[in-house]
Amino acid sequence: MGIESFTNDELKDMLLKMLHIRKFEEKVALLFSMGKVHGTTHLYVGEEATAVGACKALEAGDLITSTHRGHGHCIANGIELDRMMAEFLGKETGYCKGKGGSMHIADVSRGNLGANGVVGGGIPIAVGAGLTTRMKGLDRVILCFFGDGAMNQGVFHESLNLASIWRLPVIFVCENNLYGMSMHVQRSTNIGDLSVRASAYGIPGRTVDGNDVFEVFDAVREARAHVRESGPYLLVCNTYRIMGHSKSDANRYRTKEEIADWRGRCPILRMREVLLSRDRFTTEELDAMDREAAEDIETALRFAEESPFPSLDTILEDVYAPSPVSVEPEAAGTRELTFAEALREAMSEEMRMDDDVFLMGEDVGVYGGAFGVSVGMIEEFGAERIRDTPISEAVIAGAAVGAAVTSMRPVAEIMFSDFTTIAMDQLVNQAAKIRYMFGGRACVPMVLRTAAGAGTGAAAQHSQSLEAWFCHVPGLKVVF
Repeated sequence: MGIESFTNDELKDMLLKMLHIRKFEEKVALLFSMGKVHGTTHLYVGEEATAVGACKALEAGDLITSTHRGHGHCIANGIELDRMMAEFLGKETGYCKGKGGSMHIADVSRGNLGANGVVGGGIPIAVGAGLTTRMKGLDRVILCFFGDGAMNQGVFHESLNLASIWRLPVIFVCENNLYGMSMHVQRSTNIGDLSVRASAYGIPGRTVDGNDVFEVFDAVREARAHVRESGPYLLVCNTYRIMGHSKSDANRYRTKEEIADWRGRCPILRMREVLLSRDRFTTEELDAMDREAAEDIETALRFAEESPFPSLDTILEDVYAPSPVSVEPEAAGTRELTFAEALREAMSEEMRMDDDVFLMGEDVGVYGGAFGVSVGMIEEFGAERIRDTPISEAVIAGAAVGAAVTSMRPVAEIMFSDFTTIAMDQLVNQAAKIRYMFGGRACVPMVLRTAAGAGTGAAAQHSQSLEAWFCHVPGLKVVF
């Protein structure tokens, strides 16, 4: 498609977003060096074309999930700079009321389902958002950003497999910046082109120059058209982070020559050169955009510095969602039921009342679940709402999180309590924390149901009662 298809206003918007990302990150680095903020941060300098090109190809209603290096994705997706800077400084005017900080900025109202401090943590959440989209027949896609390091996480493989078999509208975008902290991608994987992994799941894969904003735009636009009709797509954008992995990175594992070489491939400089060579803007106009971006960051910083910190009285707000008002049931005598029968009756009752409730898990369909809890439910509600999954506990839990954040009410079944250990990140770091980290501006109305100490005599890996672990996790409500 190239530059010719864009108006000057569109080109200016793209360049300004890239400049905003660069100058925001440079300001963040300065603030850290001055000791004005706590925690850590992961800067996006050098990768601006990937975020801006990808988000430019989205349409109204599309969603994104992000990473610990998420500032660039947020800005490219249209987040307000002042509220973003306020969040970074821990102020109550921030997007998450100062409770998310550098790694967890989100704006669910604008389709940004949040940055994520766990490598690969957002990938199954994107799958869940894609599931909501399919089940509700919505015309939107989910753009899921992650780094090359996340491609070696189990949730990456579980997520691509589930998205493939359910044909979910997710564009998986790997930002291959060559290093997963300090390990070069050539040492962490034995393949040259990361996009070939798509073939294992029967989906398209493509690799592009992540420092060319127009090439990224074209690739995502093509991928968007595909996923709406045919299911997921894997796009690898080869790019480079000029700064270290985090603020504490001394860069001992990279040579000065390598960094200098990639500085010469700077995506902002490349876009300037294209705009000048095509006579779309003059040097003076481009320099003015640079000054405008710098002024915008200073304005955002003033807003953030003048904003108050959250009151200590609010420290426990948003840990738990409010419970609905309980209503005493009408007296109707007594009945004797097995636990399986009672659970089946309760789930069926909720599913009849609310189309957003659905059940998913291993063998919950025709088989009826390992303990027969869902026997007969598929006949009443169909395979769309009684969903059999692969043996993939992490993505079962994570997809439930993503579906819940995007308005569904999933019930996810894990066969045995012991197997929740495979899904601990999605339960403890995602489901339990999202409401708090996002300042109460997101809800996760999901249920994860499992059997504990089931008395089957199946030895130590099928017989544990792990409820005490979960009782110590703020954000989870435990019923035993």
